[in-house]
Amino acid sequence: MSKAFDSLHHSTLLAKLHDVGASTTPLQWFRSYLSSRHQVVRINSTLSVRMQVRNGVPQGSILGPLFLSIYVNDLPSIPHFCSPQCYVDDTKLLISFAFYEERGVRDKINQDLLKVRNWCFNNQLLLNPDKMKLMIFGSRQNIAKVNDDFNLSLFRKDLVPATTAKDLGIYVDSNLKIKSTKCKCPSGTFKCSHAAAVFIYAMHHIEQRAKKAMAYDDKKCCRNENDRASAEESRLKAIERLGQTRKRNADTSCNEVSQRKSIRSTTESVQILKDKFENEREIQKEEIELKKIEQENKASQHQMLIDLQRQNQQQYQDVLMIMTEQQHRQEQQQQNFSNAFLTTATKSNAHGFAGKSHAQILMKER
Repeated sequence: MSKAFDSLHHSTLLAKLHDVGASTTPLQWFRSYLSSRHQVVRINSTLSVRMQVRNGVPQGSILGPLFLSIYVNDLPSIPHFCSPQCYVDDTKLLISFAFYEERGVRDKINQDLLKVRNWCFNNQLLLNPDKMKLMIFGSRQNIAKVNDDFNLSLFRKDLVPATTAKDLGIYVDSNLKIKSTKCKCPSGTFKCSHAAAVFIYAMHHIEQRAKKAMAYDDKKCCRNENDRASAEESRLKAIERLGQTRKRNADTSCNEVSQRKSIRSTTESVQILKDKFENEREIQKEEIELKKIEQENKASQHQMLIDLQRQNQQQYQDVLMIMTEQQHRQEQQQQNFSNAFLTTATKSNAHGFAGKSHAQILMKER
């Protein structure tokens, strides 16, 4: 990373402090500690405008390294394939592979580098491709088997394998040989000489163990090559046996297919007979239902005829009664008329006889 202490975003840092378990009161104290800071630039006697500092922690402070460690605390969980090793703002991605797996390993490392780059962008940190080194550790024999075009890509810049690299003040080459650095301390100081002796002993011990490990890897690689040759021979034999087995399986499958076809045809015929029987049963059920419906229709028609006959008979009786009443009424009217006529005639005859007698009397008087 480039300028890691100056790139810590205050809001993101406070959020990460809250995530690691800081309570409200310490968060308020940290917010007060980081906020209300300004900076100016002075050239001779000219001062620039004051600008508020929104990123970074005070240089030389005790809390600065702690803040940075908490800020990058979730970085080791970002790579998926590589094993990350972090120390403050220095991060290494380690992965072990065989020389014949270099293409797949290169893709995996590129994917992890892309994830780390995206994490830095999201957390407002800067990556410096010029400070990045790609190193392949191993014996000379194994390194010679790696293709020359083995490289990585980041920010459209190709990272090619380097022969040496400086890691925390120590130069290491691809064979894990430690190169001493020049001491800047005054000569003869016990502190520097004792620390250098301890460091050289530790590096010598690490170098011996690394050489033993690489020798073991070489032997293992040779055994792996012999094993791969025998495995290839076994694979060819297995392929031949597999071809024979497939041929037998093909013959068996043909027989099974014919048997399945016969079974399928038998099953289909049984299913057809079953469907036919079910259809006949359904037809019989429908016929029975139709007969029931016909019987119900006949019964209802017979009942309707009976009701209609009763209704017609009742209407006939009503009409006959009405005609009888009318005839009786007419006879009664005729009888009344006859009686009235006889009465009128009798009265008129009486009046005529009386007039005739009166006329005779008058005639006689005359």
